[in-house]
Amino acid sequence: TVRWDEFVTPGSPVRLRVTCRKSRLYHSDAVAQRVGDAIRRRVTGVTITGAKREPDDDPEDESPAGAAQLFLVRFQNDVCTISADSSGELLHRRGYRLATAKAPLREALAAAMLLAVGYDGSAPLMDPMCGAGTIAIEAALIARRIAPGVARPFSCERWPGAPVKTFDELRAAARARTLARAPSPIVASDRDAGAAVATLANAERAGVASDIEIRRGALSGIAPPSGRGLLIANPPYGVRASPGTDVRNLYAQLGNVARAKCAGWIVAFLSADRAMEAQVKLPLVEALRFRNGGIPVRLMRAEVPPGRQPARRPA
Repeated sequence: TVRWDEFVTPGSPVRLRVTCRKSRLYHSDAVAQRVGDAIRRRVTGVTITGAKREPDDDPEDESPAGAAQLFLVRFQNDVCTISADSSGELLHRRGYRLATAKAPLREALAAAMLLAVGYDGSAPLMDPMCGAGTIAIEAALIARRIAPGVARPFSCERWPGAPVKTFDELRAAARARTLARAPSPIVASDRDAGAAVATLANAERAGVASDIEIRRGALSGIAPPSGRGLLIANPPYGVRASPGTDVRNLYAQLGNVARAKCAGWIVAFLSADRAMEAQVKLPLVEALRFRNGGIPVRLMRAEVPPGRQPARRPA
């Protein structure tokens, strides 16, 4: 017996997402109807909304609707698994990115890139192809120790018997660890004027606009902050943002600029093509791999050789 009343309050809406694969019960709409009836028998006044089949391509692209409690019902080889969504809005959506650029990078993936190369906010960071500013904003959140999702609600907080006081205490403790400002410079630049506008708008919503210096300019004209730091980017792959475009020169330029202006820095970028990586001409190693918008990508990392040291004068 499923104790639906542990996850649903009387009179609240419920949403079902059903998948049936390799099972004798193969009609997802019929399964949804029977599961809905079972919930109604257990919890009074419940309304079942949006009962539908789980998408086959990318179910994460579908966001739960409003305050409805989502249940995922999966039949696989005649075994039924029922999961209660505890999050609500998808976790990668922090709530600040309303302005977007071409082929935007999910917030959680941007944070994963930063953590994979050891970024903690103690050294300067620059994103010379910032787009909507996601990497720079996530860097500011990490640098200031702002917990992701600290200002958003979660579905499990609406569950009957949810420890609301504990949730409040955890949020208060997370906020107490927040720094007043980022310890080191964070620079976001892009040659597109719309990208600078989007980055500023998103940074303001995230509460980190004062931590990010936003510039407009080409990759070749960047002026990195002083000291050794991290140059990180999500350049076009030649697939989505610029389909059919030869982006080899862009990757070559990234390597040229890094060697000329970022001696001793760490360079990291996303790549969907090993041939593009070769254009950078740096000693690259793979730091992470995942799929971005359905495209397999690798986060490549390299240490830029230090520049020539000034000759010492004879004693």
